[in-house]
This record gives sequence, C-alpha cells and structure tokens, in this order.
Amino acid sequence: VRNPWDTLKTLQKYILVERDSEMPAGLPEGTIIKVPVTNALVYSTVHNSLITKLGAIDAIGGICNSKYVNGKELQARLASGRIVDCGVSLSPDLEKIIKLKPQVIMLSPFENNDKYAKVGELGIPIIECADYMETTPLGRAEWSKFYAMLVEGIAPSNSRVFDGSRLRYEELKRKAAAYDNHPKVITELQ
Repeated sequence: VRNPWDTLKTLQKYILVERDSEMPAGLPEGTIIKVPVTNALVYSTVHNSLITKLGAIDAIGGICNSKYVNGKELQARLASGRIVDCGVSLSPDLEKIIKLKPQVIMLSPFENNDKYAKVGELGIPIIECADYMETTPLGRAEWSKFYAMLVEGIAPSNSRVFDGSRLRYEELKRKAAAYDNHPKVITELQ
C-alpha cells in the first residue's frame, strides 16, 4: 500500500497466505495475513458495509463506532453480541479486543499516527485501509478487490462489487458529459 501522504514511500506491505497452506519459505518483509480472514475487528462503518456487501459478514467479529452502523443485519448482530462493540476508534476498548482475539484490525490510517497507540502493541496485524485517500472514485472502488482477497482468499471470486461500481460510475460519467453545466459536488459529508 503506497503512502498517500508521500507517494514515493510504502505505507505497508501485506503478504497474503492461504490459511490452510504451509507458510512459504523466503517471504519478503511485510505483514503476513492468513486469508481468508474469519474474525476481523473493523473500525470503519464504510468497511463493515463493504464486507457485508461482499457476502462476508461472518468475518466481522468486532467493530468500533457502533453508533454509526445502519445495516439491519449488523445492528442485529451487535444487539445479540455476535459482533462485539469494541468502543470508539480513537480510544478502543483494549480488553474487548484482547478477548475477541481478532486475526486482523482494519482501520483508516492517519498521517503521523504514532502506530495506533496501545492497539499497535497487541501484536495483531493492522490493515491500513487508506482507500479514503484515493483521488478518483474508481481508485477507491478498486480497493474492494483487496478487501475481497482478505475475506475470500488470494483468488477471490467476488469482483462484482468493483465491477458494479465501475459500470455505475461510467454510466454517470456518460450522463454528466451530456450537460454543459458541471457543478462541484462534495460527497460523503453531512
């Protein structure tokens, strides 16, 4: 993953290894992630929704910022305790995280983040979801391929999320090109 604040540097290197295979010899430096991930702590509601859309809701073991969850199935799993509420992303509940024993923690990185304070000391691989820093809609949508690899394995069968986003974007782009007036729009903010 390229560093979005200094694109000449690498933010993080992930090495995905199939869960049921032996660990290959001579792997390069990086964070090893056994895939498919079956128990993730997901900080962002955007990523919870995307994982749900990928058909892998069972891979979500815990979440942060539960007050922002609006998917009915995610809310039901939170209410029943099937998904653990690990608190607020800026100060997560370490005891709940330790008890959950997630295989990975998926969070949105911030520049000069001091390596996520105490969560970074737990020894759980952190996946830095820097998709929000993409400068194009398709660049951001392309991250769904990476998330599909995490929850399905190295050769995911699920590219429908990206393909659907790409087709919708291209259609909207064609429609917008037909108009002379092109207003500026801010998305994803309330």
